[in-house]
Amino acid sequence: MEIKKNSTRVIYNGEATTANAKYNIEYETDGKELVRVNASVNKVEEVEFPMEDGMRKGVQETNVGYIYYENGSYTMSSFPESDELPKYVSDAIQIVKQIKEDASA
Repeated sequence: MEIKKNSTRVIYNGEATTANAKYNIEYETDGKELVRVNASVNKVEEVEFPMEDGMRKGVQETNVGYIYYENGSYTMSSFPESDELPKYVSDAIQIVKQIKEDASA
């Protein structure tokens, strides 16, 4: 029996951090071009946590929404109204641009 390959898809997982947020990214290529990107947008804040011996500083990530790119179109979901939204979109555009450059290299 012979299995004929019709196409190859490669899925990558990664993360990017900007001054605005941390992005957990999953993207797919066909080996040459970018097919899709899913990015979870997480706000990163320094907070104080109560401990037995007092307060300790730490980092807390809070999901604020999702940005998707597929077939040249961007969509978003689950974002609350915020002045930060344009910053997240701008970051996502730059992330997609970088992934496209890396995928075609």
